[in-house]
Amino acid sequence: MQYAQFEEQKALAGVLYIAHRLQEESPDRRADLYKLLKIFYFADRKHLARYNRAIAGDHYVAMNNGPVPSRIYDMMKFIRGDGYFLGDDSFIRRVKASLRFSDHITVDPLVNPDLDELSETDIECIDEAIQQYCSHSFGQLRQESHDAAFEQADQDDCMNFEDIARAGGASDDMVEYIHNWLENTNFRFAQ
Repeated sequence: MQYAQFEEQKALAGVLYIAHRLQEESPDRRADLYKLLKIFYFADRKHLARYNRAIAGDHYVAMNNGPVPSRIYDMMKFIRGDGYFLGDDSFIRRVKASLRFSDHITVDPLVNPDLDELSETDIECIDEAIQQYCSHSFGQLRQESHDAAFEQADQDDCMNFEDIARAGGASDDMVEYIHNWLENTNFRFAQ
């Protein structure tokens, strides 16, 4: 399995952006953790298909209720107090000062996202995913996220970026580009 480089600052900015937008746009005016994680997946799926890269480089795990961005989920469980997250101390302090849970599933952003961390295309795909999915129920999100990429992965195993891009409508040329991007990324980190 090939991985992209996880960009924790972009991940935090993306989570904060989605949480703020869900508070504005969702029917219940709250940022539900499940919905937040699914919107991140749908935004990444769009971004991979259009722009050949993942937003924050997180890898997705095919869990029972659909794809989950693994490092972001770890970060959220850490904030909630029922998990751990490996990162440098300054980032962990920033995460703790940026988000909290008002109950087991409701995410409360405490600060505004650093929009300098997100590209225009990142925001474009996140906004489209929010527009398309913010009013969906748990069941609808679960069903929609059980796409071809999810079906290709084994339960509780990593999903393939190329499969996620295909599920988002990427052409064969785009998928080949993503494959090469991942090979180059993995080669650099193996050095």
